[in-house]
Amino acid sequence: MAVNRLELRDGLRVERVADEAVVLDPSGELHRVTGDGVRALELIQRGVEPRDVPDDLAGAVDDLVAAGVVAESSGWSRRRMLVASGSTLAAATVVSFALADPAAAESGCPQGVTPTDPTAEGVVYDSVGTSQYVTRLGQTSVLVRAWGAGGGGGEGRYTSGGWYPGGGGGGGAYASSTLSVSACDTYTVTVGTGGTATTGDGGTGGQSFFRSTSTLMAAGGSGGSQGVLGGYDSGGGSGGTVDVSVGTTEYAGGRGGHRGAASNGGGGGGASAGGDGNPGETGKDSAVAYGGAGGAAGGTIVGGAGGNGEDNKAGTPGNAPGGGGGGGAPHSVPAVNEPGGAGARGEVWVGI
Repeated sequence: MAVNRLELRDGLRVERVADEAVVLDPSGELHRVTGDGVRALELIQRGVEPRDVPDDLAGAVDDLVAAGVVAESSGWSRRRMLVASGSTLAAATVVSFALADPAAAESGCPQGVTPTDPTAEGVVYDSVGTSQYVTRLGQTSVLVRAWGAGGGGGEGRYTSGGWYPGGGGGGGAYASSTLSVSACDTYTVTVGTGGTATTGDGGTGGQSFFRSTSTLMAAGGSGGSQGVLGGYDSGGGSGGTVDVSVGTTEYAGGRGGHRGAASNGGGGGGASAGGDGNPGETGKDSAVAYGGAGGAAGGTIVGGAGGNGEDNKAGTPGNAPGGGGGGGAPHSVPAVNEPGGAGARGEVWVGI
């Protein structure tokens, strides 16, 4: 004789989130199961005869049947169970949501929570400012890599009858860690702004970090110094340091190239990745002082190169991620101050 069992309807997916369960329906409906409903759901997943359902779970089973989770023709009758067991009505243990986007139901997260990277392909954050990363259902860790922003190059100045080049900006540091995360939770991701380069000393590059600066953070490079009398062979901005950065793996950004003895600025130091960033060249006479190349890394992960210190013109910007800007070189005829190049923005990779 055939036995009627309580079983889940075909096509449903069940995921556990802490002490709750989520039932995903391909049609676009999500059922959040709590309390006794979780125990009842486990019984139904295994296939249980109606007569074997404990009296204290009868109400929870009825909630699951009413939500359309249980396959039809199971032979379940709430009225029969209430009469047989004397149970009383209990608080609902199943809350159903009709989602506007059926694909969102596949994420398994509560209503309104949409994972940033549902297929675990990884995300690159390359826009300056703060964004959000939402974890997937069941996700417990994530690899994060960050580059701090590069410092801006110093201004090349004509003053007191002399031409004095600016120093190159330092490259941003690199930091990475595999971090513990909670499923279906939201974390902030901040990409540092490149150091400014207009007049005077170059600006410091911003930090790039995940969640907070104490969780995972890559420091920005310092700005190069403006041209001053007697400032030759100095003034390159320091690269982002490992002392300030936070991560399991850390590398320093390259130092900006120093001011040359003629009218050229030093190149910006490259950002680092997998190895410390290379320094920019010291300024040269009537020639380009090249920015340091981005720090080498295993595979394709490489920081941005520093900008160049040009001859009688503004320094060039650093290259993303994290390259320092080249120092400016004042124009000799006519005598005109020239700004350094801006530092490049930082970058954060999550899950790559």
